[in-house]
Amino acid sequence: MSFNLAYHEIVPGRKVNGSSVAYCKLFTVASGQFSGTPGIYFSLINEPDVIGLETSDPGPFINLATGAANTLYVAMRTAGMSEPLADLLLVNPNALANLDIGSDLITLYVDGVEGTVSFRPARITAAREASRNKFEVPVGDFSDIFKVLLVLTHI
Repeated sequence: MSFNLAYHEIVPGRKVNGSSVAYCKLFTVASGQFSGTPGIYFSLINEPDVIGLETSDPGPFINLATGAANTLYVAMRTAGMSEPLADLLLVNPNALANLDIGSDLITLYVDGVEGTVSFRPARITAAREASRNKFEVPVGDFSDIFKVLLVLTHI
């Protein structure tokens, strides 16, 4: 069964149809009360996005057990989401509305509230989210993003 036709548990106790998921990303909170806490973010289509953090403290997110963010991410990848950035970002190919591909910037226009995800080459050793939905990719790996996107658009 394809990803879009199945229901997937995005956080414990909540399942959504695959066609409702635009993308998901793993992250670690960079500062503040939850600094260093792993989490997962789901950009959903036509409903509020979902954020899960591996903490028992209350907040504007769903509490997850230790290790749950990565487990959910792996489950989404196994279920059929495409992974342009290993262990960082998954995209539902059917949620892609448009692609802009340049020599120093790739932008995905996706369905959902967030709307865009972009990638730039940078002189770094590992891919990272530099700011909200703006990813920096090591210069040598930038062409790999392009290759993944070609596969995404030829399903």
